[in-house]
Amino acid sequence: MRWRTMRWQTPSRAVRKTPDGKADQGNNVIIVLKNTLYLDNTNTSAKSTTATGTAKNETRDEQQHAIPTITAGSKPERKNNPYPTTVVFRQTTPVKTTDGKTYTERLLLRNTMAGTLVVDDFKQMVYHDSKTGDSLRYNIFVPSKETDASRKYPLVVFLHDASCAGQEDTYTLRQGLGAVVWATPEEQAKHPCIVVAPQFDEVVVDDDYHQTSAAESTMDLIRDLLARYPVDTTRVYITGQSMGCMMTYLLMSKYPSLFAAGYLVAGHWRASDLAPMSKKPLWLVSSAGKSKEGAEEAIAEWQQHGGVAATAEWPLTATDEERDAATAALLAQSGNIHYSHLTSGSHFDTWRVAYGFRAIRDWLFRQHK
Repeated sequence: MRWRTMRWQTPSRAVRKTPDGKADQGNNVIIVLKNTLYLDNTNTSAKSTTATGTAKNETRDEQQHAIPTITAGSKPERKNNPYPTTVVFRQTTPVKTTDGKTYTERLLLRNTMAGTLVVDDFKQMVYHDSKTGDSLRYNIFVPSKETDASRKYPLVVFLHDASCAGQEDTYTLRQGLGAVVWATPEEQAKHPCIVVAPQFDEVVVDDDYHQTSAAESTMDLIRDLLARYPVDTTRVYITGQSMGCMMTYLLMSKYPSLFAAGYLVAGHWRASDLAPMSKKPLWLVSSAGKSKEGAEEAIAEWQQHGGVAATAEWPLTATDEERDAATAALLAQSGNIHYSHLTSGSHFDTWRVAYGFRAIRDWLFRQHK
């Protein structure tokens, strides 16, 4: 048989590229599947008509996939095998081998094993919080022990959105880039760090600013990690998307001295609570709806307390080079707070692309307390 293959790498594993041509008999075949994200690159505001016939503005989220109402403490139903890793090959035409033999059977082949790059490098743990009584599941990535054993590493805390609540242990790692992007071989080569991504059993915060004890358990988990792992305590970073962004606002405002910087993606919190964050290095990304309004209200609050903000409007889609240039231009403006408003796309698209902004990731790792 003839296989067309692509070169790829994965750490700590020996992988041989099969060239265009025949695969050796009896050898395993490794197939890499790449997921492609769909982005709704349209204007975030459009006109629709209400039941009474009056026109109103609707975001793309409201038109196509309205953001569901979330309630703190609710536990969504667990999805059954949400990210299957089964590959099936079905023979549709006769196959002729190099020795002239022809196989006409309609073969059906399935993979015998599967792995998920980067995700498999995280360990799944449970933190039992004696203060709250919560048992908090979390995923943790620690750089290889082959590195300097005496070295201390930045800690990146990623907090997922409400759609991940109640799901299996690694759901937050598979759903998007927010957790795994920091642990890729390319990112670790530039910025070795420890990454922790809790997997919450419930919706932790909601749009009415209610919260469960899991928010405080998250802080207790972070303190526990600082005590047990070689963390550079001057470089603890926190980030989150949607519900996780709301938690980032909440935790940074309650415990500003713990964090060196925050990356806030598509979320909001009560602006009057956020003054303690005013002088922290912050980067906000949002598109439309409550997250945009929340970003603007938060910035206004911070400015009243001495924060200095620089803002810019960005398109949803751009090349890495274009995004690097836009980031550099925003950084050239003075300020400890930077806000990138995505002028197209939806709430969901915001956090699908935000963790791909490499120049913002580089900015984050330059921040120290």
